Amino acid sequence: MKNCPKFGKVILAAMVHELYRSGLGEVLFDKLAATVFSWCHVNRELLPGYDTLLKICCKLGESKIVLCEEGTKHKLQKLQLNYPSDDVTFALKESPDLPWLSKYL
Repeated sequence: MKNCPKFGKVILAAMVHELYRSGLGEVLFDKLAATVFSWCHVNRELLPGYDTLLKICCKLGESKIVLCEEGTKHKLQKLQLNYPSDDVTFALKESPDLPWLSKYL
């Protein structure tokens, strides 16, 4: 997880945040993308494209960090962490390239 690209880390942190907030075990890609866009805007990061976020989620799915719902890749796709959220939080807490990320974890 520490070797993920920058937006991969943001996506994972947003997943942890949304899972804690909702209390559910999975999150919709659309909701996740809205959180990522909001965080990037507030922290003056370059806003990624919707398709870029979807590609990163697919790569996280290929590496088995995230479990993706089978079928078409679209904004209503369900995503689930394949690791405990505490492990993801610990891995991303001290990310040197995204110092603002820790305030959301």
